[in-house]
Parts: sequence; C-alpha cells; structure tokens
Amino acid sequence: MAKRALSWKTAASIGWRDLKSAPGKFGFVVLSVAVGVAALVGVRGFSDSFKHTLSIEARSLLAGDLSARVFQEPTAEEKAKVAAVMQQNGSEMRSTWTTDTISMASVPPSPNPLLVSLKAVDPAAYPFYGTAVLEQR
Repeated sequence: MAKRALSWKTAASIGWRDLKSAPGKFGFVVLSVAVGVAALVGVRGFSDSFKHTLSIEARSLLAGDLSARVFQEPTAEEKAKVAAVMQQNGSEMRSTWTTDTISMASVPPSPNPLLVSLKAVDPAAYPFYGTAVLEQR
C-alpha cells in the first residue's frame, strides 16, 4: 500500500488551525463536502434503482428480450450472424427489424414544430409480448 502524503495527525492539526482562524469558511468547506458526497450517493442510488427497474421491465419496454441498435444497414455477414444465433436457440426465438428516426412535426393550428420520434416495425411480428392497441380518431 502506498504511503500517505499527509498523516492523520497533520491533517487534524491543519483542520483545527483553519477552524480557529476562519470558522465560517471551515464550516462552508465541510458543508460543501457533505453536499457533494450526498449528491454522489443520491446519483448512485438513482442509477442502481434505474438499472433494477430496467432489468425487471425490459421485456415490456423493449417489446422483447434483447435489442441491438446499429446506425447503418447491417451487412450480409452481420445478418448471417443474427440468423446463426436464431438457429442455435431453437424455434422459440423470434426477431424483427425496426427502423426509427427523429423528425419534426406540427399540427395545423400551431406553426410551432415539435420533435417527434418515428418507429417503423413489421406489424406481423410486433409486439412479441402482449398486444398493441391503437386509437382511431
């Protein structure tokens, strides 16, 4: 283990000296460190909670068990690898390709466009679990 650059005794004497000379600044530093640690713990807790929820709800969020995202048309070799994985895991495994894009859209009364996400799926294969209910107007 590496040797400490500053011993606990020296650190305590420096802290005591700062506390006596400027108690307001010392309190501010202690409070700042406490807030920073609390923020890190909070972010870590949120991250762990998010991962746990995502692992439980992944099937319904993805409408499947696995999702892979590529940003160009897959090559023939990549498609062959996917087909090989499908054959290896038996007839229970199904897959489908989806295409999604981000665009802008507006409704006639308002000229202000909104950012929208469009996804195209194969209606014969989607969703793998449950049913998709659409609302007609």
